[in-house]
Amino acid sequence: MNTTTESLQAAPESAPLDDAVHFNQAAKALGVSRKTVERMVKRGALERDTAHDTTGQEALVTKRSLVAELERRRGEPVDPSRLSHDLSRPSAPQSLGSDFRSLVEPLMQQVVDARAEAVELQAQVRLLEERAQSSRERDELLATLLAGSWRERRHARRTAVTKLAQGRD
Repeated sequence: MNTTTESLQAAPESAPLDDAVHFNQAAKALGVSRKTVERMVKRGALERDTAHDTTGQEALVTKRSLVAELERRRGEPVDPSRLSHDLSRPSAPQSLGSDFRSLVEPLMQQVVDARAEAVELQAQVRLLEERAQSSRERDELLATLLAGSWRERRHARRTAVTKLAQGRD
């Protein structure tokens, strides 16, 4: 573990808001991967901390930007004094998981309901298509019986009798 992370974990909870938080800790707090935190820094959603970065190689974000992102995601203000420097405690991922679950469960139920409705609608569409096809065939037979030559009419009568016989079987 590098010295910056050790100093962050050893710092008291009343430390100022401008402390630096390692990318890994920010990822745990947000419930995302480290790579996502890097992308968030590139987009400007999180602010990279250069004041505490002595080598220029440390992956640090400001605590202030992390708190702001957490507030934005949760939709409610987060008390900065409750944000621990040791974000690897077991309760943080569990609370994020339960928050995520409470958001996803209603959405998943909507997806399941929509899928069931889609299947039902597809069955109704198939039934309507079959009825339309049958109606078209009947109309073609009737048109042939009314306007066709004697051979076409004879063929149409035979087809109608065959369909009628098949319908009764």
